[in-house]
Amino acid sequence: CKVQQQQNKHLVKRHAIMSPAAFVGYSYDWKAIQIISQQELASYAPAVLIRTPNNPTVYYVDTPRRLKIALPNEAIFNAYGYQWSDVVYVNQEDVNSYFSADLVKESGSPTVYQLEQSTLHPFVSGEALTSQGYSFNQVLTINKYHLGYFNRGDLIQ
Repeated sequence: CKVQQQQNKHLVKRHAIMSPAAFVGYSYDWKAIQIISQQELASYAPAVLIRTPNNPTVYYVDTPRRLKIALPNEAIFNAYGYQWSDVVYVNQEDVNSYFSADLVKESGSPTVYQLEQSTLHPFVSGEALTSQGYSFNQVLTINKYHLGYFNRGDLIQ
């Protein structure tokens, strides 16, 4: 994990360096890695918002599941209650190491959607979801404003 000092608020975030290529991309030295306890590591808040210095797109990331979803505009970013100081700058290799979330749902709703480009296709049932080879573990929960950003498409039976 990389522990990054935020410039504005001295808030320390940790984010996983997802691959050896990403590690090398930061020009880090393998010999400089330090071992710390799980307790100390857990004392740093995980980074959940990332972007690269060269691209304004901010992604919400679920690191344990290696999922990412773009926050398409400032209104949606704000609807989550995020602060711009929460965004951690990473290299493109780290961004590429996450899978784009293609299953989403709104909190409290049983409806799961397949996200295909900018269109949501609702599954008619959980059985329809699993028959397409998906797992409920792949579903990312997003808020209603984010869900409302996408076009609606055909049902998946």
